[in-house]
Amino acid sequence: MRKEIPQGVLEMLTIPGLRPDKVAKIHRQLGIASIEELERAATEGRVKAIRGLGAALERKILQGIELRRHGHRRRHLHRAAALLRAAEENLRALHTAH
Repeated sequence: MRKEIPQGVLEMLTIPGLRPDKVAKIHRQLGIASIEELERAATEGRVKAIRGLGAALERKILQGIELRRHGHRRRHLHRAAALLRAAEENLRALHTAH
C-alpha cells in the first residue's frame, strides 16, 4: 500500500481533523500529494470546489496545518511520561554503576 500512495499523502493524515476519506478524495481529484500543496489549494479555494467538501473543510485544513506546524515539537502527556521514566531508569542505572 505504501508503494501505491505517495509519502506526502500519508503525511496529510497527520493533520488534525482531516480524515482518510477526505485525504483520498483530495488526492484523487486534485492530484495533491503533499501538505504544502494541500495548504496552497486550501488557501486558493480549490478544495471547496470538490463535491462533498466545502469552505468549512478548507478552514479546518488550514487550522490543522497550523496546529501541526506549531505542535510538531510538542509531546503528548503519556509520551512525555514514558520518556521521563526511561530517563529516570537510565540515570539510576548510571548512578548505581559508579
